[in-house]
Amino acid sequence: MKTDKLNDQVQAAWDYVFNHMYHEETGIVFDYRTSTDPDGAFSHLPTPKEIQAQVPNPCGWDTGMENGAIFVGLLLDAIANRYKVTKDETLHDYAVKILKGLRLLTSVSGVRGFLARAVHPDGKSFYFESSRDQYTFAVYGMWSYLNCPLCTNDEREFLIDTLVSFAE
Repeated sequence: MKTDKLNDQVQAAWDYVFNHMYHEETGIVFDYRTSTDPDGAFSHLPTPKEIQAQVPNPCGWDTGMENGAIFVGLLLDAIANRYKVTKDETLHDYAVKILKGLRLLTSVSGVRGFLARAVHPDGKSFYFESSRDQYTFAVYGMWSYLNCPLCTNDEREFLIDTLVSFAE
């Protein structure tokens, strides 16, 4: 059946993101990887020293660290929509993973309302400039997940506070 093939393809894409692009310690989904070796998966990323110097640019363009906040939004929306279709309660485990990254993206700078594009695997280094598209995707995904039955009260409080911080 076409539906079975489509479900298999969706699951393959899902597994790829969470098994190859997701960094467990930070909760960040990075733009790409340059190695199939698990230990070298993110070795292409700039060093913390390069990030501190804002090399190659303050947005981290072309480093693999430029779209983590966009991926937060896309994945929270995907989780909410996938839940609407499947009613699969285990999707909450994926939301926890993505919200871990969002918590880091919104706290790493120490500036309320700032959304980092991504955070280096060291958990501290980030490029100083964000952008409207990072916020737009993150906000949409947060709104979508807020309206999903999987969203817990603690997650709801965090998301609402984060949205308020962006507005302020």
